[in-house]
Amino acid sequence: MTASDKTTITAVRQHVVEAADRQLVEVVALIDAMSDRGSADALVVPVRARLKQLRLRRPLRFSRLLFLPLDSVIVPGAEWRRAAIGVPRTAINPISEAIRGELGAATRDIDAIIRDRAVDECDAVLEAGSRLWPHAAERIADGPVPNNWNMHTGLQAEDYKAIAARLRWVWSEAIAIERLASEPCEAETHIEAVATILREPAAAGGQPLNLMLEVLLKRLPDQAGVLRALRVVATSRRGDKAADADTALRAMLDRLDVDAERGAQEVFGGHGWPSAGVAVSRAASLLDALSDEIRTPDGLKRIDAIRRKLDVACRRRFVGQLGDILLAPLDRCATTASATEVETLETNARELRRFEAASRRLGGGETYDAALRAAANRIAALNGSGADAGLTLADRARLVEIICGPEAALALLDAN
Repeated sequence: MTASDKTTITAVRQHVVEAADRQLVEVVALIDAMSDRGSADALVVPVRARLKQLRLRRPLRFSRLLFLPLDSVIVPGAEWRRAAIGVPRTAINPISEAIRGELGAATRDIDAIIRDRAVDECDAVLEAGSRLWPHAAERIADGPVPNNWNMHTGLQAEDYKAIAARLRWVWSEAIAIERLASEPCEAETHIEAVATILREPAAAGGQPLNLMLEVLLKRLPDQAGVLRALRVVATSRRGDKAADADTALRAMLDRLDVDAERGAQEVFGGHGWPSAGVAVSRAASLLDALSDEIRTPDGLKRIDAIRRKLDVACRRRFVGQLGDILLAPLDRCATTASATEVETLETNARELRRFEAASRRLGGGETYDAALRAAANRIAALNGSGADAGLTLADRARLVEIICGPEAALALLDAN
């Protein structure tokens, strides 16, 4: 790639970053329609959080299906480290092409299943994945380094071997994981099934166990059940391997601690605003589950410290988002507001409340109460500035009801 090509790609990427939502949707649709995405994938890397926020219908492509079980551990290429548990995004295309080439005619059946289907269609994912993941696990174990590996990824052959080992662990259990994610079952059955998935990684210990736990905790709804399954596996073992459960739990705390140190933007940086509340809720649930499993004073002290860091991060992000997506647009709508703008304000208010409700599990109740009351007062004060030309009394009452409840909305109506 020439210096001129790199300059052009950088300029195009900047245009994508600055694009309005409608334009971004069009760009992503064009990229998704490409049979060979090549370097076009790099254009959307800086806006992945926005894509999640927009909740686009993403087509179920071969490479996307192949790496779907590892979605929670895929990291930017520049951030990948061999000692960590992640998989670099730059490895997806060369490995997908290699696996597709080795499967040969079998890819026709997979392509037929996923044609015109989307990532959120669980039946298609499971049907096609059942034909793909076991074969991929078998082939990745002893397969050669993909062609042009270093050129596409900037990594060495030894790096490929480390990545291939991670892929094999997850692809080998991907069918079982997807079934657990899409077909809820009784708690005891769930724990038994998760324990079955964990037995081989637990026997290996170290990175395989940490990787599988991370995938399970991010993919399955019952995080406490995953940790209980880890204990089931650990207590069935003897010697040093039984201690791997405690080591794995400490590794989880290490990762949570690093995330908490990064602050609000980075903690939930992979999540668009509408899904940030889900991310916060899962983090709080994981801390609660870890509190039940880690009984040592030092461990509990670390959990409390992480909880406080996340609490500060959430409060900071909430206050910032309250100003950015509610109060600032509110001021702009004071004298004139379209139906779409009013709808956006209400949607943003609901998303703020979802995030706030999840974040209260970490603490900071007084901060949220004060910020919401101040926002309600701002909305009410618009009445004295001719705002009826923009937001009507009914509009303002709905906003106040969303952020502070029906009693506050009735008080606003009574005052007018």
